[in-house]
Amino acid sequence: MRAIRDENDYDDYDDYRPSAAAAPRRERRLAFEIALGIWLGGVAVAATSAVGWYLINTLSSVSIQFGAP
Repeated sequence: MRAIRDENDYDDYDDYRPSAAAAPRRERRLAFEIALGIWLGGVAVAATSAVGWYLINTLSSVSIQFGAP
């Protein structure tokens, strides 16, 4: 809502026009970076988990003996 101004009230900000075109691009890039970070984090967790389970399975298969000695 704009205020009604008098005729002799000068507005110094008439020439200033902010660039509104850059804001949606930044938001789109930010959303892409967040999605990429989540995906890469999931890949890192899966790779670490796979290595961990491989080591646990290897150690347990060597140390556990089934049957009579």
